[in-house]
Amino acid sequence: MKKFLLLLVFLIFNIYSAQYSVSTSERNALISIYNQTNGDNWSQKWDLTKDPYYWYGVKIENGAVTELRLNGNLLEGNFPNSVLSLTNLKKLDVSSNKLTGNIPNLGSLINLNYLNISNNNLSGDFYSNISSLSNLEEILLGNNLGSLASTNFSSFTNLKSLDLSGFGLTEIPSTLGSLSFLKNLNVSNNSITQFSNLSALGNLEELNISKNQLTEIPSEISALAFLKTLDASQNNLTKFSALNNLTTLEWLSLENNNLQNIPTEIAPLQNLIHLNLANNKLS
Repeated sequence: MKKFLLLLVFLIFNIYSAQYSVSTSERNALISIYNQTNGDNWSQKWDLTKDPYYWYGVKIENGAVTELRLNGNLLEGNFPNSVLSLTNLKKLDVSSNKLTGNIPNLGSLINLNYLNISNNNLSGDFYSNISSLSNLEEILLGNNLGSLASTNFSSFTNLKSLDLSGFGLTEIPSTLGSLSFLKNLNVSNNSITQFSNLSALGNLEELNISKNQLTEIPSEISALAFLKTLDASQNNLTKFSALNNLTTLEWLSLENNNLQNIPTEIAPLQNLIHLNLANNKLS
């Protein structure tokens, strides 16, 4: 009789667990994230009575949560530590929310290849808490309250996109030159005056140097033979000679500068599709 009862409990537990497309532990972790970040006030709420498969921003593969994309969804409160239980995560995006406090060490998320925590109010040392995640291909940290104990990203050998906006940088990190796959770099909202290391980033296709109080387009940009997108908005630009060689450029923003005339250096840019000169002093 005792064995029969144990078997019955076991069967009931398995039937209950089988109701959901993920394990009970991962479902509980998701519910904890929801509760920790004031889920009832999210833009896109979760119906906790349903299978997580149907929850906004959740992607499930082979019975495990592999993506959590909750960007711009009005999450608030401290960074939800329950994320650390989702060890199969490949992509995590909680950008453009109202998250605060220190981010935890994300070392348990060994499968992560995409991390976006930008545009929050997070603090602490970001670098130390992600430094072991060598599989990351996109690291988007910008516009928070945190710091970087190091700007040596050379261990992220597969890195394609890097957002370091708003970290008080005064130069382009020298170690980025070793990243042969780096295509997208955002160093906006800094105080960069030294661009000498930019020349080594020969495979860049997108570059954001807006909000750096620049008076001229850095000459080093002319070495970026594959550059397609350049955002140099919200500076104090008056000199543009470096644009002459950017023959691959398709998208250029010089918005919010002090232009009184359309720069003649734009004329040779035969591949240019998008040009933004708004909010200048043109007449």
